[in-house]
Amino acid sequence: MENIYPDNTIQEIVEKQLEKKEPLDFEEDCETPTEWDEWYDLVNYGYDLFEMEVHEELVEVWWNAWEIFRPLVGHLKEKASVGGLMEEQDFKYPIDAWLQDFEMVLGNEDEHEKRLDFCRTVLNILDWTYDDSDNFRAAIGEELYRTGKEDAGRACFENWLEKEPHNQNALSAYSWCLESHDGIEKAYSLIRKEVIGIPCTFNNDILFDRAKDLAEKLQKAEDLKWINSQLDSFSMSMEKADAYNNLYDDFRLPVQQPIKKEKKIYPNDPCPCGSGKKYKKCCGKNK
Repeated sequence: MENIYPDNTIQEIVEKQLEKKEPLDFEEDCETPTEWDEWYDLVNYGYDLFEMEVHEELVEVWWNAWEIFRPLVGHLKEKASVGGLMEEQDFKYPIDAWLQDFEMVLGNEDEHEKRLDFCRTVLNILDWTYDDSDNFRAAIGEELYRTGKEDAGRACFENWLEKEPHNQNALSAYSWCLESHDGIEKAYSLIRKEVIGIPCTFNNDILFDRAKDLAEKLQKAEDLKWINSQLDSFSMSMEKADAYNNLYDDFRLPVQQPIKKEKKIYPNDPCPCGSGKKYKKCCGKNK
């Protein structure tokens, strides 16, 4: 494979990898590298570039990793799930995290065509029966809007919501597209019916945050009373749950803790830092 490592960073990357390296295991280090190892080397190099904020080269490196990953998975006799692939590789490789991170990087770097191709292929070559594909589906709709294909983007979200009418990731992403192309009122109309008169829970908290932002822009005072009251109640319930769990931690048998998926921040979402800027133009600019 053609060397993609720039001369001025080779020494730095090598030193960083040596610092991380565990004591040598003769049998393990004598194994013949596989295509998975070649992919993983590029993935790790990409994360090093991420830390150094070399984003343009990061896209190139991870796209080369994608060119290795795609045929590895696409040529399987039966579609595999992300979890299945990781289990098959003895959880050696962070496949799930990398797929999500690469999608976000492509979005933040405005790589529209690559993001579309990536997400469509990811959805096509993997089995999503038991895994969450929302991020990739939402990204497709977003990119269709961003590349001037509003009708196709609208159809993408409408078809999704026909099958899952209350999917908060679909509704949130769709509302951002509507706000950009059809105005705030249109976006708020989509979200309002999902929050007004409805309690805030884990299944719709993203929509309450989105509704608050839109209602503030539109100065919907009465709606804001309900939205803020529900957000406060939800926050208090979470604090009580945390306090309860902390109180009884010492008295409970150890159990396997589920992996918590962080709430996705879309490139066009308000930055969580409160600056008022879009995430991709603020804290997400160097992500």
